Amino acid sequence: MMQGAAEAARWDTSKDLDFTNGAGTAKGLRAPVANGEAARYQDIFAVLQFSTGTRTIAATETRYIGGGEISTASTVVAFRAPRAGRIRNLYNKSTGTPGGSDTFTYTVYKNGVATALTAQTPGGASVSSDTSNVVSVAAGDQIDVQCVVSATGATRGHQSTIEMIMA
Repeated sequence: MMQGAAEAARWDTSKDLDFTNGAGTAKGLRAPVANGEAARYQDIFAVLQFSTGTRTIAATETRYIGGGEISTASTVVAFRAPRAGRIRNLYNKSTGTPGGSDTFTYTVYKNGVATALTAQTPGGASVSSDTSNVVSVAAGDQIDVQCVVSATGATRGHQSTIEMIMA
């Protein structure tokens, strides 16, 4: 625990983070200052995982992936964002390759509309990613991942993860 005026100056008490839960509100989580620099706060991250679970997606199918479930409708399996923030770093993995020149195309949807977060897994691979696009989300937005299997692509299970940075 820090003591004294010099040490207290190293904490910025005006930037407490609020976390509300069923038991009430907890405040605190102040970030110490390193080397006398201004206070910097770590972003609060969450990793959203979307998976077909034990189900698979076959050739020519377009499905929306939720938390262990798939659907033909985006909002049926969507995750609702608990807070405003940004989503980024889409990573995808399938239980095998699409095969040949076929592809698996993954697109993040927000409120039933395609976003810029998209990646395509080519025939000889089982992973793909988009680490360059960032999408803003509001509290309550519905987020899910669309997976499109090309014409003769192999039937596989799919998993996607997205990083969410809370505002």
